[in-house]
Amino acid sequence: MDVLDNLKDAWKDQKSKNIQFTESDIYKMMHKKSSSIVKWIFYISIIEFVILFTSNFFIDYDEMKELGMQNFVTVLVTLSFIVGVVFVTLFYKNYKNICVSDSTKKLMNDILKTKKIVSTYIIIQLILAGITIIWSAYATAQSYDLSNDEHLLNSTKFWIIITIFTIFMLGVFWLFYQLLYGILLKRLKKNYKELSESLE
Repeated sequence: MDVLDNLKDAWKDQKSKNIQFTESDIYKMMHKKSSSIVKWIFYISIIEFVILFTSNFFIDYDEMKELGMQNFVTVLVTLSFIVGVVFVTLFYKNYKNICVSDSTKKLMNDILKTKKIVSTYIIIQLILAGITIIWSAYATAQSYDLSNDEHLLNSTKFWIIITIFTIFMLGVFWLFYQLLYGILLKRLKKNYKELSESLE
């Protein structure tokens, strides 16, 4: 049982104790925990953004040009950068909003907003990853066909393999994001539930 549970039990059983805890005390504890969680979401998003942005410097654009992927990579890198900046900004705003929340209902709304934005961010990242995998497979197969007079692009077996591989990789990325953000979101969900019960 964590500190918050102890505090809630003490509050509910305050008639039999000398120390009195009010609903305001419960709110303050929830507020502190929620702001700390959202702060970590913000920090993690910055670290992820820096890693992804730095990895762009290791892209071999000459090789991408040979594969006919130069324009695609340029668009993808630009789009990823924009998505990163937008969501890091949104995470920061959510953190600031929660820090100044002055009521239980507002804090609950801020928690819901944070969960929705994180979920949207994960979905967009998975979509970008899926597009990257499929397009990379297409460009590689096209280059191979031209160089070896093969017909991979017309092969059903090839596309079945690519589909299975794409689903597998998206599953890996999804698990990664669940570990990265999922644990924090579960804690936020717990906080939301506790706040909801305090209003009953």
